[in-house]
Amino acid sequence: MIEFDSAPRRIHRIVSGQGTLEFSEKTDGVMRFCCGGVERFRITPAKINNFEERASVPRKCRVHRSADGLSSSIDVERRLPFGSEYLLSRIFEVHHNSVRLRLDVLPGTGTITRLEPGDLEFPGEWSKVSLGIYEGGAVRFLDLAAGGCVDSVRVGGGLLLSIRLLAESGLEMEFSIGGDLWRHDIASALPDCTCAWQAERGAEGVKVCRTTVAFEVPESAPGRRAYRLKSCLVWRVPGESKGAPEAEEGETVCRFSGCLMSNVNRRALRDFVRKNPGCRLAAKSDGFGICSDGSHVERKGQVLHRDIEEYLDFRLKANRELARSGGSFRFLPAKKEFLAEEIVSERFDFQELEILS
Repeated sequence: MIEFDSAPRRIHRIVSGQGTLEFSEKTDGVMRFCCGGVERFRITPAKINNFEERASVPRKCRVHRSADGLSSSIDVERRLPFGSEYLLSRIFEVHHNSVRLRLDVLPGTGTITRLEPGDLEFPGEWSKVSLGIYEGGAVRFLDLAAGGCVDSVRVGGGLLLSIRLLAESGLEMEFSIGGDLWRHDIASALPDCTCAWQAERGAEGVKVCRTTVAFEVPESAPGRRAYRLKSCLVWRVPGESKGAPEAEEGETVCRFSGCLMSNVNRRALRDFVRKNPGCRLAAKSDGFGICSDGSHVERKGQVLHRDIEEYLDFRLKANRELARSGGSFRFLPAKKEFLAEEIVSERFDFQELEILS
């Protein structure tokens, strides 16, 4: 059962079985995830130039629930009340073992010369930690040993794509940057600008520090440029069943190849769902891919992106439509290098979100 609790202390919670997501209107934290009452993940406040999000003033916090109850979102907006009055806007969209996050940073009347979107902290003991790094046109995975520390310099400037963790209890978590890889890698396209990250596994847990842009010469920073960064968190709590790796008896199956963000693939899948109401559907694919066709993201030329968000989003929309006729939908990725690829291969949980006040 999924419950939603909005407490008078201005903390909003979405509870799903053993997993609890917590969103605070205060500025001492952005988002927390707890399992069995124990905190296992948090995002710390962002930093803009020499200012910290902790010093900002909340402007709004709105909670939305879809009409069918299958998803919920929280919009939070904060403004730094001095200097250039930077504005930070965050949107969290929650559904079936996943959260999609969007951070928008507006420069106000000033210029952003350094942006840190917030550290990722995974408290507690973990039996395995793996980093997914995009470098030289390919993704490689690197295990982070206990007491180990890895940063972008040591791996040759590769982009940190994901961090996957497994606990002795069976809890699995994965944080990934979103489909907008070009935004996370924007520093490579700007003069005198660097991007950096560092992952450290210590006695108290795992911590990932991130810097999206840092201009060595402040005057090189483009005036009044806004930044948008997308990411997602997925998890599987102990006891939850894993999706069958192959098509099951009674499933109607189609197949597509290439990037799911292309209009051709999206249109084909929409038609597949629309023409098979009430059926148990599955779509075979190669799995998450990294593409540079700018037309997929409505941009010219080559623009680096990945379709992880499109998988999560289409899975929700397809099941939302099929729920009316008693059907369901899932993906069948040929490769499952990421936990999110396993999540989208599971049957959708149609339990509605229950909002409690």
